[in-house]
Amino acid sequence: MKKIVSILTLSLFCGMMFAQSYNLIPRPVEVTPAKGSFSLTSAAAIVAGKGSKQVALYLQQKLNRSTGMPFKLATTSAVGSIELIVNSALDIPAEGYLLSATDKGVKIEGKDADGLFYGVQTLLQLLPPQVYSAQLQGGIQWTIPAVSVKDYPRFHYRGMMLDVVRQFFDEQTVKNYIDWLAIHKINKFHWHLTDDQGWRIEIKKYPKLTSVAAWRGPNEAIAPTLGSGDKRYGGFYTQKQIKEIVRYAAEQHIEVIPEIDLPGHSHAAASAYPEILCPTSRDEAKRAADDMADAWCVGNETNFTMLANILKEVAALFPSKIIHIGGDEVNMAIWPRCPICSAFMKKENMQKPEELQNYFVHRLNKIIDGLGKRMAGWDEILDGGDLEGSTQVYAWRSLKRAEVATEKGVPTVVMVGQNYYFDMAQSKYERGHNWAGLVPLDKVYALDPADNTVFTAEQAKKVMGVQAAIWSELFNEPARFLDYQSYPRICAMAEAGWTQQSLRNWNDFYQRLTSSHFERMYNMGIAFRVPFPVVTYKNELVTAVAPYPGAEVRYTVDGSEPNASSVRYSGPVKEFNYEKLKFKTIYKDLSSVAVSPECENVGGWVSDSAAKPKPQVWDLSGIVDRPGIWYATFVPDQPTKGSASVSQVRVYENGIAVASDDKATATERTQRYRLPLFAFDKTKKYSLKAIVQGKENVSGVVKIERSRCMEPAVGVSVNANLNPEYARYLTDYDFETVARTIDRGVAGQSVTYVFAQPLTCSKITFNTGTLTAFYLLKNGHVEYSVDGENWIRGDKFEKGIAVLRPSQPLKAVKIVIDGPNDEAIIAFQDLKIE
Repeated sequence: MKKIVSILTLSLFCGMMFAQSYNLIPRPVEVTPAKGSFSLTSAAAIVAGKGSKQVALYLQQKLNRSTGMPFKLATTSAVGSIELIVNSALDIPAEGYLLSATDKGVKIEGKDADGLFYGVQTLLQLLPPQVYSAQLQGGIQWTIPAVSVKDYPRFHYRGMMLDVVRQFFDEQTVKNYIDWLAIHKINKFHWHLTDDQGWRIEIKKYPKLTSVAAWRGPNEAIAPTLGSGDKRYGGFYTQKQIKEIVRYAAEQHIEVIPEIDLPGHSHAAASAYPEILCPTSRDEAKRAADDMADAWCVGNETNFTMLANILKEVAALFPSKIIHIGGDEVNMAIWPRCPICSAFMKKENMQKPEELQNYFVHRLNKIIDGLGKRMAGWDEILDGGDLEGSTQVYAWRSLKRAEVATEKGVPTVVMVGQNYYFDMAQSKYERGHNWAGLVPLDKVYALDPADNTVFTAEQAKKVMGVQAAIWSELFNEPARFLDYQSYPRICAMAEAGWTQQSLRNWNDFYQRLTSSHFERMYNMGIAFRVPFPVVTYKNELVTAVAPYPGAEVRYTVDGSEPNASSVRYSGPVKEFNYEKLKFKTIYKDLSSVAVSPECENVGGWVSDSAAKPKPQVWDLSGIVDRPGIWYATFVPDQPTKGSASVSQVRVYENGIAVASDDKATATERTQRYRLPLFAFDKTKKYSLKAIVQGKENVSGVVKIERSRCMEPAVGVSVNANLNPEYARYLTDYDFETVARTIDRGVAGQSVTYVFAQPLTCSKITFNTGTLTAFYLLKNGHVEYSVDGENWIRGDKFEKGIAVLRPSQPLKAVKIVIDGPNDEAIIAFQDLKIE
């Protein structure tokens, strides 16, 4: 009973927060509802007080576009107007504002022009969501609820980084991105302009940085990579375009911070000017662009002249006081092998290459200071020595790195990859990186950037704010993937940066987001990510839980992708062959990723620290209900590594062990066990037993799934340059492991699978690439043989996949490489046999 009361109390609390906040994102400091509302009419004017004309023009354009009303600018206030004032005497922090809406009109006072602009963003959110549309909207009652708002940001640095190197985004895409950031009260746009795979900023003194280093392809200095294909790929921003984007961003009250990544991540620069490298590295400048091996020769004094010239042009283009110099993931091993760098280290009595890195950082700091700017870099610049006091660090590797930086008194921006790298996948079903783990929306929201359990009060003063990042390696496809990976995660990060920690609540935020802000983003033209339903199977029933109240969930029963015309889910579906059902959440012309049912969790577990722990037992009734190969996975509630071990995993049939596995396939988060159960008897009772032991008090859940593929005995012969460390992954039937070559492949190389017995199946899918969609085979085809000697050609690989539908038993199948890949290596997954 006590638990039910607690849940009701939480629901009522969240509902009150929801009502008081008017679904605003990010949530303001104070929102006081009042009676009545104000309706916009064609007679309404925008009164531009002192210092507010630019913001007034912005608002006029926004309102006119969607409402069609003129909203003439005026200088004297009148009933029925929207009054904008900059009032520096307001007793609120910088960027703050006061907003008052009554039935007589609206008044917004900003502490400064920035605050006035953010007050306008709140005003727009108080209007119907169609106000964000780029086209005239008819039949809308343009009303604003009577309300008073007092608001100001928690942090004055609220940033978003966009990598335009790995994938190039044109000028209009960048402007659209800036528009959306401004709406969410983001005030910094960190522009990652150079890296191994390209140089995107015009430097007039060094024209080859764009004529050569901005392009990759078969006949370019930079080889194809990251899905750029067999054609010339790339681009750059002219200095004229950069000035225009910087000007445009300033109108949205956004500061553009340029990043020139140094001294590492410099393959592109070296492809145009190989003399910047250490002499021992210059003959390697043609190698793959993703090995991060190229770094400027620090002992070469002429390099600092070139860098000073580059940074001088950069400084002239960007009004921002910050120039970001990267400094991350430098391959320092090349410096001690360089005669110039090693001689310099000896002269300066340096013992390790980190000291040379620190010297490089200080030299750049001096150059940047001389240009009237201050330097920033990734948290690696903390290594090897002290920094100048004005240097700003971006802590990306962990919150611990932010703690180290602030302890040293260094101004720090928190952008921890595990929470704020939006190139990470959002679930196991979706495209994205995974090295920092999955980064779902709730994980973004959960981070407190100035967590008082991490930072002392003095250290917290050095936390300048928050920033998220998009690294674009995987953004070559699908269309609008930039939108999908950015939103609504940017909404969650924006609230972490703006809203006071005491006012932040996940349930409240998610309700505001799904009930109102989705519709706002839709009208903005953002192809945002729609959350998928949670779909489970038990006792021959498939149950879908909608991801938010009112969500439209649709499904198919034949394995096809659901769409807006598919059957709408209204309750549990009785279906024994649940594997072919697919479900999606539909939001107008957007939809979630499709998901198939998974068996309900078997139950929970807690690690046992006893010397002789007892087996834990889980009932499999209604879940294990057919023969097959079953996989039991032990998933901890919190990411752990090595703190709990699982052993003696057994499936019991009426108390007798009938399947076992003592050798887990382990990842940092999970332990997975293979349990063949070919002689299933539905009249008998099945259970799972295992010993979970560990010194720490770790808990988690047990999941069990039947393999949806056949796993026949198979041997493999390879005449490609396969990395021997990964060879075993070709036949382990673990679809979370892949085998990899050590090069791009050569026409005629192949991977041949020979079955122990002739294989009868309906379909074989040949998947290539890693689980994060790197290293797909682009140039290749499949072949098959019924006798193991004579081969018949099958399909070509398209987007890394080929499919074979055999009409007779097969003795062998083969993957044939038809030409060099457009990525540095090729990855092969297990055969998916159905």
